[in-house]
Amino acid sequence: MENKLKVYLASPFFTPEQIGRLSMVEDIAGVIFEVYSPRKQFQFKSGTKPSKEDAKKVLEANHNAIEASDFIISITDDKDLGAIYECGYASKAKIPIIYCAFTLGDKPFNLMLAETGIAVVKYYCDLISVLYIIKTKGLDSEELKKFQYQGNVE
Repeated sequence: MENKLKVYLASPFFTPEQIGRLSMVEDIAGVIFEVYSPRKQFQFKSGTKPSKEDAKKVLEANHNAIEASDFIISITDDKDLGAIYECGYASKAKIPIIYCAFTLGDKPFNLMLAETGIAVVKYYCDLISVLYIIKTKGLDSEELKKFQYQGNVE
């Protein structure tokens, strides 16, 4: 039996739109990779404060899942601070990151994210292409270079 690569999904999941985007990425990635999505692991009701113990459990579980991942997919829409933190943590650990900027349009992308991503995609079809390249040719494939961010940065 083939071992599946592990992917961690960093994304906001507080509104129906955010959940819809994340669900789509969970479904796409889940076809060929083992997916860890914090949305499905721990949830606290928005506007409530988790106990200090629960907050520590979530942080530790997410750190462990990031460290166990082969790569990260992060949805950057809505600039969620938790997802950005997770990407910084992954970047420091030298874990490859794919950024999904589905609502970016023609606006500039963040410089720090552009420099840390092995790919930046704006469309689900491009995400599928990137994941296919990773599955068939690996995370260090030269073919991924065409998905590195080339636009304006802020």
